[in-house]
Amino acid sequence: MNGKFIKTDIKAFVNAATMTVWTTDGPVQNDIGELLGGIADFSTIAKDIAETAEQATVPVSVLVVDDEPEAVEEMTEHLTMKGFRSFGATSPRQALELVEREKSITIAVVDLKMPGMTGLELIHQLRQDQARDIQCIMVSGHGTMADVQQAMHQHVREFLTKPINSNEFIDSVARLGEEIAQRGDLSV
Repeated sequence: MNGKFIKTDIKAFVNAATMTVWTTDGPVQNDIGELLGGIADFSTIAKDIAETAEQATVPVSVLVVDDEPEAVEEMTEHLTMKGFRSFGATSPRQALELVEREKSITIAVVDLKMPGMTGLELIHQLRQDQARDIQCIMVSGHGTMADVQQAMHQHVREFLTKPINSNEFIDSVARLGEEIAQRGDLSV
């Protein structure tokens, strides 16, 4: 069995004295250390998620905008797992509608190249509402040094390259969230 179980195969209990797992097929010897190690790994992940959520003492809402639905889904899932409230949009127009409806959005993660409106054009529009002061992170798989410079002129705080490293991504969002919370700029 090697510590892997199919839910429908296990029906009973662990006899601690003999370290035998009783299944519908009868007794099966199992490495309890490996079984408990798997549970400990899951527990560690759950603990990390809970700690991250606790550290975010003020809720941070993040808008992810990318014309690739899979990229939006992946980034919003990472954010949600780490305790952030997240919204996804697959077009700049959809993003602007979300920002209008969801006043809690304080950070926007925007793809550079999208059809209809570039990420820089979208950021320019988001930055027009100075009362909101939405902080921006740009992502791109095709960005040049000129794109990075132009993004910085638009007050983009970070420029991440695709494929996105999930740890760097979450760290970037967390840093901006902490800065916003320290300034007291959250409009929840």
